[in-house]
Amino acid sequence: MKKILSLILAAIMMLSILASCASKKGTDDSATTEGGSAIVTDTPTEKPTEAPTTGSQDPPAVPDGASLYSGKPDTSWYTGDQNEYTLTSADQLMGLMQLRENSSTDNPLTFEGVTVKLGCDMVFNSGSLEEILARGFSNYLWPELHSKRTFNGTLDGQGHTVYGIYMSIYNSGYKGIFGCSNGNVTVKDLSIKNSYVGTGTDSTGVKEAVGGLFGRIEGEGSTVTFSNVSVELLLEERDCGYAVNKMGGFVGSLNPKDSTVILENCSFSGKVTSTGEYVGGMVGFLSNASMNLTVKNCVNTGEVSGKYYAGGIAGRMTVRDFAMSDCKNEGTVKADGAAGYLYGIVSVTKDPNGGARPTPAEGESSVRIMSYNVRFNLPTANGAYTQIAYNRINAAKQEILSYDADIFGIQEDNGQWSSLLIFDEYKVIQDNSLPTGMERTSLYYKKGMNLLDGGTIWLTESGTYGECSALKVSDLFEEGGKYQMSAKDLEVLRINKNTPESYFAEQLSDYVDYKTGQVVQCKNGKYRLLNNYARNATYGVFNVDGQIIIAINTHLQQRTVAGEYSNDAVQKLRENERLKQLEYIKTFIDEMLKKYPDAEIVMTGDWNDTAFSNVYNVICKDYGFAHAAFSTENKYGVHGSSNTAFDNDAGHTDNSAKEGGFGDYLDYVFVTDGFNVLKALTGDGKETVTLPDGSKQVVYTSDHLPVIADLAFKKGSNTDTPTNPENPTPDGASVYSGSPDLSWYDPANPKSEYILTTADQLMGWIYLRNQQGQSGNILTFENVTVKLGCDMVINAGTAEELSERNAFMLNMWPMLHSSYVFKGTFDGQGHTVYGIYMKLDSGAKGIMGVLDGNAKIQNVTFANTCILGPDVSGKQDIGMLAGKVNKGADVTISNVTIDGLFKEGAEKVAYVGGFIGQVDGKVENDVANSAKVTLINCEFKGSIECGEKSQEIGGFIGRAMRASSITLTGCTFSGAVKGTSACGSLVGYANSNADRPAVLTDTDCTYTGTVNGTAASEAPKKGR
Repeated sequence: MKKILSLILAAIMMLSILASCASKKGTDDSATTEGGSAIVTDTPTEKPTEAPTTGSQDPPAVPDGASLYSGKPDTSWYTGDQNEYTLTSADQLMGLMQLRENSSTDNPLTFEGVTVKLGCDMVFNSGSLEEILARGFSNYLWPELHSKRTFNGTLDGQGHTVYGIYMSIYNSGYKGIFGCSNGNVTVKDLSIKNSYVGTGTDSTGVKEAVGGLFGRIEGEGSTVTFSNVSVELLLEERDCGYAVNKMGGFVGSLNPKDSTVILENCSFSGKVTSTGEYVGGMVGFLSNASMNLTVKNCVNTGEVSGKYYAGGIAGRMTVRDFAMSDCKNEGTVKADGAAGYLYGIVSVTKDPNGGARPTPAEGESSVRIMSYNVRFNLPTANGAYTQIAYNRINAAKQEILSYDADIFGIQEDNGQWSSLLIFDEYKVIQDNSLPTGMERTSLYYKKGMNLLDGGTIWLTESGTYGECSALKVSDLFEEGGKYQMSAKDLEVLRINKNTPESYFAEQLSDYVDYKTGQVVQCKNGKYRLLNNYARNATYGVFNVDGQIIIAINTHLQQRTVAGEYSNDAVQKLRENERLKQLEYIKTFIDEMLKKYPDAEIVMTGDWNDTAFSNVYNVICKDYGFAHAAFSTENKYGVHGSSNTAFDNDAGHTDNSAKEGGFGDYLDYVFVTDGFNVLKALTGDGKETVTLPDGSKQVVYTSDHLPVIADLAFKKGSNTDTPTNPENPTPDGASVYSGSPDLSWYDPANPKSEYILTTADQLMGWIYLRNQQGQSGNILTFENVTVKLGCDMVINAGTAEELSERNAFMLNMWPMLHSSYVFKGTFDGQGHTVYGIYMKLDSGAKGIMGVLDGNAKIQNVTFANTCILGPDVSGKQDIGMLAGKVNKGADVTISNVTIDGLFKEGAEKVAYVGGFIGQVDGKVENDVANSAKVTLINCEFKGSIECGEKSQEIGGFIGRAMRASSITLTGCTFSGAVKGTSACGSLVGYANSNADRPAVLTDTDCTYTGTVNGTAASEAPKKGR
């Protein structure tokens, strides 16, 4: 009798409260799941009636063999002395709930160690979910259990289905169909269908942890398993003016300590709707730093919506170890922020196995991906790197190598990092045409990986560097457009349709071109916000065990600004810029998928936005990426990736590790759904390095943390994928691996002769000269001979093929600054170097850079050479062998053949030669300071192609200045020269109208090639 009275009182209280609450319609009255069954067309309009009694509803139609609930719980089956019970009626299952409800909260009946089986299908309320919702409280009500009346046993559905549960929760905290658990619990081989759980009728109660099956599962040292469980229900937060956090189709909050959690072969359909945080198709809040989690073959086909942290599988996960495989989301996920394909956000604590890789399942392979913003500013003093810089570089190398990633993306590489962050184990894709000081992204990959394509894309309208910004002013005025700014913001920025000027007009209207040092006026209504350069992304296409993987690494528009620019209008403008940059990445992805339709995609980078941003939501919701990993909790700070403990500008000049906070999440790894995330973790961001005095120092490499994800995928069958065009490698030739080898050179023990026996060593020689020059210690190799010990291949393919391939999938020959001169002897010993590729910028440029002193180049052939001219105007001194011979030099070139191609870039060029761009010479105070060049038995058999307004183009020499002396003996010109004015087979222009003209002498030379361009009387040898 007491029990009946308590039920009646509870129903009366519920009815009175519901009368004061507004009814809530579904977010989409006709929504259906994508690829799933139909979901709710309308949520219940609460019109409470009297509490149901036995026989209060019409006799329902039930599935064949199913047991229909009579309205009377049956507890007679329970004896208390068995470890297994089989329930054969719906009345007995409701009896299980009553037994638990009637037990004491101090000593609850938990069924610990007991297995409860279902012997048949069971129906508690008949009809479709729509019909059940229409009846409202005329249905049989499912009881809500106190959170301490836990279930710690095994519920084995034996393949049966429970229909028509209707649960209206009065106190919206720690509630679910089976209550809560704080021990070992297993639910298996069970389906729930046509069911409803509504929460939130008591505005004073606890407002969290509500799930379809369990409200909360906690405990310590336990095992939680959901296996072969299917849940189809509507779990909703009714609108009474407050939010319910931690809602999931299976469990609201799952956080057992030092425990193992397994979800396998499970599915959710229907809806989970909340205005709160942490909402998931299966679990809302899955969080304990000591938890080991496995999610396998699980799918969501329902609709999940919340304010923040929403995912098809889980809203938020913070675990110790994490393995997910064969999971997918076929439903929809909606949230204002941190909405993910499979999960809204995941935080994986420091791996107890020290970064050991998990083992993929049979038939699968795996790849380890890493992203790291290394912070570009390496401090220098007097033109040389400081010890702080080397400490950071060494720390970065140690940390990067410790994780042994297959592919990793670096952000804030400004050229200093590229020249010093060299690994024997990796090749790198990067834009080597950018000068030191300009930021770029770099994508590293292990040697031996099958690279099909790669390069850099510029996140601008034209897809090129030479633009100010991704956005146009007109974008901001598009009516109803994505980037539409408020009138107030536009007023702050002083931007209008007619005069695209700004509060920081000099910043919006022009910018400094790092390549030229010139101020460039933005055109066509574009502006560059507050950056001096366009942003880019680096990509690589790989065939990994038959699966095509496209890796993209980027760094989006800066997020914050200081001083007078720090206002809401600027922040909105910057967000718009990031969104526009994302559009260019998406366009690129769409184009790549036309070429590689079965590819899976992984994106790394510093995205400069949080998980609550529009940028994050576009990637995860609109583009369908799963969020694999992000910079997470670190014992030196709180959650986040921006490490405020590293702050050189604030006085931490040693960059040593300091206790401090980590800011917002900015760094992520995003993946498409063909990947299973086996593990996600974050590096410490710090390493111990040894200082020159032998002491140790703990160093932060950067103000960001490295982010690592282990991704599993099914092995593919792509055996006929496109390959790079290439010629057969000559017998015995050394092929460049992509990593320069500098180990042969010991600065403490210099030699007078070196023999380079690999292409890696040859590239190392160029890198060595470049490095030393950047540090202010120019390595000229004066009185030193450098020899080749074999043929070498830098890039496979003809010169024409190289010119047509994507430049950044090629191994680019470094461009030496005109000050990094060569004064020694380079002896090819009769060998050939194939496939040198250069994309020029400003300054004197050529394979050898600039020649000075008594430099000698001899006994070598440069075949299939491809040099592409710059895309900026006014560039000169370009030679396929050397850009320039300095005045005062006496250079000898003998037995050298050049066979290749020079193509002018977007702008005109001058002083271009098949061997040398310009031979310098000068008369000062009536004293000649001449440059002397001697060519013996040399041949140019390549092609120089220049366009309109190009001038002074020669088969051997582009320009011979005053007082210079050029002697050719036994040389042959069998190539082609094309230009506009002053073009010749020997020299384009030789100074002849001064008191000390250039002197040209050729003996036993032949000129059988072609010259197209105006020439003087000595044509075709001399242009003028």
